[in-house]
Amino acid sequence: MVSKLVVSGGKKRVKHPPVEKWAWLNSDVKAAVVSLIDQGIMSIGDHAGVQGEFEKAFAKMAGTRHALTMNSGTATLHSAYFAVGVGPRRRSHRPDLHLACDDHAILHCAATPVFCDMDPNSLTIDSGRYRAENHPPDEGDLRGARFRQRL
Repeated sequence: MVSKLVVSGGKKRVKHPPVEKWAWLNSDVKAAVVSLIDQGIMSIGDHAGVQGEFEKAFAKMAGTRHALTMNSGTATLHSAYFAVGVGPRRRSHRPDLHLACDDHAILHCAATPVFCDMDPNSLTIDSGRYRAENHPPDEGDLRGARFRQRL
């Protein structure tokens, strides 16, 4: 039986206030954001300014030559798939347990997501079953990359 919602006169179930886990923005961060807005800067495509400084610092921390900032995880996946050749008439094999945004990025590249059984230990595609099913290799295939440290 479903209980009534509080807004419909039902009993309140949560007794404690929510716990805020996000760090509050300090005045320096707010000032930097307002400064960019006042300058009319919504995106910094030439890797200049605070975004460029962040990308350089992040690349140094990660031990890579380059780092790019994106507006979302889906945009990041879309860019990664595009960079490795996912596109029309391509297939990208996916573990059967993953986030839908992976498939959205593949579909935005005009490619086809192919769902494969997952190894319960590694959380990536079960390579034994993958080979047994004789899947052809695909360009731009990021088999379970979401669960690895590096692509």
